[in-house]
Amino acid sequence: INNGKKVMGSITAPPVTLGAQGPFLLRAWTYVNVEPSFSVDKVFIIVDDGVSQTQVWSKADIGGTTAWQFVQTEVNLSDFGDYAGATVNLIFVFDSYDQKNNDYEGVYFDDVELVWPCP
Repeated sequence: INNGKKVMGSITAPPVTLGAQGPFLLRAWTYVNVEPSFSVDKVFIIVDDGVSQTQVWSKADIGGTTAWQFVQTEVNLSDFGDYAGATVNLIFVFDSYDQKNNDYEGVYFDDVELVWPCP
C-alpha cells in the first residue's frame, strides 16, 4: 500500500441467504498489518441486507493490528439486527485515509464463513 498516494478498496462477497433463526455468526481468519492508529488505515466489514448497510467489525475490535499473524475473528450479526431469512452481502473495506506511513503489508481475510443453527 506504499505508493505515495491515498489507498482504498473494497470487495463485496456474493450474496448469502441466512436461515430462519440465529444467532448468525461471521467468522474469518484475519491479518491486519497497517497503521495501528484508529484514525487512519481503517479496516472494516459491512453487512448489506438490501435495505441498509451496517458496520459490524473494525480493526478496533482487534486492537488495531494482529501483530504479524492471522487471528480468528468472530462477530455475532444478531447483535446488529434481525437478519433472519435475509439475503446479505458482506463488504470488506480498507481505506488509508491519507498518503503517509503506508509502508505496511496490508490486510487479509481468509476462510470467511457465515454460520447459523439448523432449524
